[in-house]
Amino acid sequence: MTWEPEVQEMRRRAEIARQMGGPDNVKRQHDGGKLTVRERIAGLVDPGSFAETGELAGRAEYDDQGNLIDFRPSNFIMGFARIDGRRVVVGGDDFTVRGGAADASIGGKQVYAEKMARELRMPIVRLVDGTGGGGSVRTQGNQGHTYIPANPGWDTVVQMLSEVPVIAAAMGSVAGLGAARVVTSHWSIMVKDTAQVFVAGPPVVAAGMGEEVTKEDLGGAEIHYHNGVVDNLAETEEDAFQQIRRFLSYLPANVWEQPRRSDPTDDPARKEDWLIGAIPKNRRRPYKVRHVLEAVLDRDSFFEIGGGWGQSVVTGFGRLDGFPVGVVSNDPYFYGGGLTAQGSEKLARFVDLCDTFHLPCVNFLDQPGFVIGTWGEKGRHHPQGRQCHGRGLPGERPLGHDHHAPRLRRRRRRPCQHRRPQPALRLAQRRLGLAPRSKAASKQRTSATSRPPKTRTPSAPSSWSAWAPSARLSAPPPPSASST
Repeated sequence: MTWEPEVQEMRRRAEIARQMGGPDNVKRQHDGGKLTVRERIAGLVDPGSFAETGELAGRAEYDDQGNLIDFRPSNFIMGFARIDGRRVVVGGDDFTVRGGAADASIGGKQVYAEKMARELRMPIVRLVDGTGGGGSVRTQGNQGHTYIPANPGWDTVVQMLSEVPVIAAAMGSVAGLGAARVVTSHWSIMVKDTAQVFVAGPPVVAAGMGEEVTKEDLGGAEIHYHNGVVDNLAETEEDAFQQIRRFLSYLPANVWEQPRRSDPTDDPARKEDWLIGAIPKNRRRPYKVRHVLEAVLDRDSFFEIGGGWGQSVVTGFGRLDGFPVGVVSNDPYFYGGGLTAQGSEKLARFVDLCDTFHLPCVNFLDQPGFVIGTWGEKGRHHPQGRQCHGRGLPGERPLGHDHHAPRLRRRRRRPCQHRRPQPALRLAQRRLGLAPRSKAASKQRTSATSRPPKTRTPSAPSSWSAWAPSARLSAPPPPSASST
């Protein structure tokens, strides 16, 4: 007796799953100028590093003898991979199966990918090319109900923003829940001409609002690249993959680690002679601030974020002697570098990103103030500027936090400081004498000595390197009642 027939059956089903929606749907995807989800994952990650999870998930039909007669794979593909040697979780919608609809996924496969990235503390990359929301007509007809108003797993999606890097790429027409997955990220990108992002597509808009629009006019790059819905724009899908890899290179794997230093490729003592005259003495004359940034930072290390909106503020990542840093500056070519509502929001979002992942900010300050006039007042500069100044730069005390910016109290907190420690972390803290004792142990210690117990509890270290064997050997043993 052998399991060979069962193993061969599993291999046959895996081969069917790799065909996705079938040759006709794959051809339609290519004719639209788009890659399939498996081609996208192969182009993004290191060669041969993708290990798929849930490959056999799908809906099967059997005859009376129990033989498989039809199999439709899940329209969401996920798994582990490596990008530049770093482990990540990658998930993508398969548009060739049910148009990538989120409600057609099998057993919450998308949510499983989010939970897996959070529990294992890995970055996650979403390749979004589908719809979602309250469920399609077919799904509601089969199930007899919809899953709204609840949105399963969305609490995990939100909590991940304070724990691991979240990257989202709009690869096609993205609507409903798919659009929400794009914007609920630390950094998002869309592909020019082939990707659109909207709450509802043109047919729904025409029926509900009486407005006839195309997909590009409703949610194309000309709209969302310039209003802050997405951060960066890619000319092709391959360009999007390159920008995703570069964005990840500046960040740590999670908030419990520090950003990696790359091998220095530039002389830290390099000095550009033309910088002495880069800033005009005439304050009415603008200058090209990006040339200044490229001259000060390591060569070819500046990676701009959000270049299409809030253009009076320039934000991005760079390196100084190999160390990643956040870069903030002003562009005199737009409103003299003055703060607008979009610029204030852009600055606040970027500083929050740097603060979350322990990146120091280098501020090239040339800030004349808020843009004035009727246009500036109509742009709601005051609320956005209040939020911007309330955030401050990493390490600074927020200005007016208690009285002038009450909404900042709901700001996301780094879990290493404000989140209840996980069991493994709590055990390690106790072994090092860093965790608070139980109530019984505290009472026993109080009765054994007249000296009041210490109430200060050191916070958890910001890096797992503190739990190295050398640190454990050199740490003093936890105090006990007998030692006191």
